[in-house]
Amino acid sequence: MAESFGFILGEYTIPADQPVIYITDSNNARTLQRNLKNSSSFTHRKLVRTVKQGIDYSIANHLEHLTSKWPREDQETTQAKQTYQQGVDTCKRWSTQQPLQKTVAADDKSQHSLTSWDDRSDSSSESNASTGLNPLEKKNRYYFDASMYDNLGRITVIKVFSHQLNTDCTIKIPNKHPRPNLFVVSANQFADNAATQARLLSRTLASNIDTLSYPAFSPRWCFSFEGKITNKGATKVLQERMDLELLLRQQLRKKQGLFNRLASFSGLRMEQIGDESLLRNMIKFTAPCWTRCIYRHPPIVHQIWEYWRNRQSATDRENIPIDIPKNWKDIPLIRDHLIKACPFCGSFGVEGNKIGNLEHLHLYCPNIYLQKARDLGNQNLEKAIYDVYNFAAKIQYNCSQENTTRTTALQEIMEQVARETELQERPVARSSELSYETRTSNKAILSKTAIQIKTLLGQLPASKLAEYDTYPLTAKLGFIIFMPEAEYDVASATITDVGFLGIFPKPILGELRRYARELKNLNQDYEAFLVLTNTLVDALIYRGAKVQKVIHILLAKIKATLQPFGKKENPVVLPANPTPDASSSTRTQRQTTPPLATRRCYAIKCRILHSKGIIRSPMTCAANRNICSGCTNEHQKHKIVARIEREIFENTITNPSLAPLLAYRTQPTCIRIFRKLLQDLPTFATKDRNDHKYGAARYIANTLGILLLDTPNCNLLDQPLTTPHRNNNWRQAKMLCKCNSSPSHTSVDYGTRRFCSTCSFLIAHPSVSHITKCPGCNTNDSWEVIGASCLACQLATLIFRNPFDLRFQTLAATELPLSDSDVESADTYEWPRQQRRTPTSMPTNEPALVRLRQLSISKSFQEIASRSSSAQTKYVFENLGILRTDLQNTFGTQTGSLKRDSTSQQSGSYHDTTGDENLSPRTFKLGKKQLFSDKSQSTVSNATTCSTLTAISRLPLMPIDLNARDHSAEQQPVMANWTTKKQSRMNRIKADKMKKKQEILVESHTT
Repeated sequence: MAESFGFILGEYTIPADQPVIYITDSNNARTLQRNLKNSSSFTHRKLVRTVKQGIDYSIANHLEHLTSKWPREDQETTQAKQTYQQGVDTCKRWSTQQPLQKTVAADDKSQHSLTSWDDRSDSSSESNASTGLNPLEKKNRYYFDASMYDNLGRITVIKVFSHQLNTDCTIKIPNKHPRPNLFVVSANQFADNAATQARLLSRTLASNIDTLSYPAFSPRWCFSFEGKITNKGATKVLQERMDLELLLRQQLRKKQGLFNRLASFSGLRMEQIGDESLLRNMIKFTAPCWTRCIYRHPPIVHQIWEYWRNRQSATDRENIPIDIPKNWKDIPLIRDHLIKACPFCGSFGVEGNKIGNLEHLHLYCPNIYLQKARDLGNQNLEKAIYDVYNFAAKIQYNCSQENTTRTTALQEIMEQVARETELQERPVARSSELSYETRTSNKAILSKTAIQIKTLLGQLPASKLAEYDTYPLTAKLGFIIFMPEAEYDVASATITDVGFLGIFPKPILGELRRYARELKNLNQDYEAFLVLTNTLVDALIYRGAKVQKVIHILLAKIKATLQPFGKKENPVVLPANPTPDASSSTRTQRQTTPPLATRRCYAIKCRILHSKGIIRSPMTCAANRNICSGCTNEHQKHKIVARIEREIFENTITNPSLAPLLAYRTQPTCIRIFRKLLQDLPTFATKDRNDHKYGAARYIANTLGILLLDTPNCNLLDQPLTTPHRNNNWRQAKMLCKCNSSPSHTSVDYGTRRFCSTCSFLIAHPSVSHITKCPGCNTNDSWEVIGASCLACQLATLIFRNPFDLRFQTLAATELPLSDSDVESADTYEWPRQQRRTPTSMPTNEPALVRLRQLSISKSFQEIASRSSSAQTKYVFENLGILRTDLQNTFGTQTGSLKRDSTSQQSGSYHDTTGDENLSPRTFKLGKKQLFSDKSQSTVSNATTCSTLTAISRLPLMPIDLNARDHSAEQQPVMANWTTKKQSRMNRIKADKMKKKQEILVESHTT
């Protein structure tokens, strides 16, 4: 293969009209070149199966292609023929010098000869020496005859025996002469030395290098011969080539390829934009706009048509078809002035309407709400730019910007860079081809005089001149463009033209960073300047986001207006303005039927969000479904989470693949990188953009304690773990099960892993194959410490001890106090309201009051208990229950123990009530009240401390196990007289101190 590469390199480096002599020690490459030159004498079947067999097929194809490009014999010059003939004569002279008796079969030079051999197996003197034979008796290397070279018309291929010389180009066997001569053989030895050195380098740097490069070849063979020999396999190279090809093809799209075309001019990187963000949709031109709604929801076309048709007079309506023409896209009057016309700045069907695409809504639409949103964004942007200039003025002039009449050097440089940036050469997509163009003058950044002229000529609206006067700093940097809408084209836009998308120009950002470096070198407060720079970038990004939010609201309103139209079963007919004639009066008008009542979703997500106060009422159910689309998506996320958790239990990912994941326990990352680190899982192996997978990935990251960048409404149902909780989980993930093996000891098996059902820890493998292997799976190596679990087992332990389903059930039990049976599937829009009823009379007898009091206490306890799980409040409510029972038994029936009787509460006059309040409390006998019965009480007397400890009826609790799966788990009961060692030790210490004090008192008394 290496010799064939040499032939290919020679074809690209040596002129085609220059004769060449190739020196090689491989008969395979020599035979291949000879047969490819005479390929016309072979059938295609034989050429594929025999001639090219044994050499890499792509290399043979490439060599065949280059051989077919050789000039014909009649095209060669006289000088080339003479030079070639001199080479032939030289080879003949070499082959006739002092011939020796050869001991090997000669290679037939005929064009039909397909025999070849590999010199690697029998050309090594070491292999012959190992057999004890003299190498000269088997093969004479110092030999060259007429059968060892081929004359192929333009080139000559010479075959020489290798290893005639040592590495220092000295003769290996004394008293021998290299054949055909020392010059030819030394050239072959130089190539062998270079190959040996390359092998040594590849072995040493195999883990540090990704590709080995060699000169590039023809674009026709860009994949096989693009200048790289990869050590990752052809699949990786093919995927990289496919990604690059996709990137190049996306640049040819006018709008969706804008960011790829202007990536070199943008100050934002792809990872800064995010995968699921409003900014990404705007930059990719996939954000909702009027034309995007028509593309994503085709039925809206029929709704627009019926809405416009019903607004016409009865006479005109007769001449308008009921259904829109199928070829409406080919009719400009319908396409541009009716269907795609912006609904916010005009009426449907009026000539002169502008197309409601994304750039029109952000830049030119005169809707009052869009203008207010643009003004708000421009105000923040103007303030951010002024703060930057004001900071520079204090550094340069030692005063604020408003106290000086001169502009700062930073402002002059930034305005100059902004004008130059618009004139830079940029790629332009035209006719499915990519070309580079440059503007001769500024079109987006204009002076005030130029704006006034365009306004007088009607090319710009008067509002543009007002924007320049209100926000001059923003306009001079190109963040407000003054290009007429008719001249605006996204396909040929510069980085200045697309500032409404939130893309900050890289040249302007570079000047700001350069100024920050200068401040740092001058020991100035450069950190404050960096804060101002970030504020400026944020102001530009959020300006477009604010306008896009307003667009969402306006689109929702216009969709609601068009929703009743376009339905075949219940069409809507608007009354015509003109007076109907006789013919029209006889026609029956179709009555408008009210829309069907929609049902509210009472799935668990809507109930939780409503309980938290995030939504005012549950969402509307989707069509032909009992739940809304949001709850449906949430259910799909939960299914994917369960599948991913199962894959983590069963898969054994290597430690090097999971090691980069540990860095994101303290540093947030994006979901794309998190999915890439877990691409060994089957669910994350594919690169599809599935919103359910993104949501499931966030839940899995919260389970593993991996920090992700926050997005709007990302942590509504699953909050990330706190730092102590996250560190504690990772500490417990390294532990193994210590439970004693017993018949009742059960486990849960997942492939090569087993988890204990009691402590929820990983059970060690009974027989580990090696001391360095992981005791959990016996597949990977231990992580960091010998005998510790691998990273894959630690992830599995984290999932098993803290699954997402358990967290979600806990959240539902906390936020939803009512049971599922209490929630009815109502078909109304609002939650059912409970009306308060006032009793007509109050009970006056004592038993009724006691019964009502007991019911009130029971209801309060049930309401409190329903707001938390039973495991969390078991002992608290047990004690409260004991207290409630005792109070009911003590005060429920003993009316005499009350301060006043029940009749005092129903006093009918003011004097009676006053007398009741002035009653003195009932006196009790002195003594300790016994709250509990004697059976549930025990007394422990201590002669030293003279103290009495009264035990409660319930047994004392065990110490909390911090490594338990649930801190609120049931505690095991112990003996009633149980005391800790610490308590016994403290009692002994107190007794010793008391004894010493008594001895001192006795001695002093005696003295």
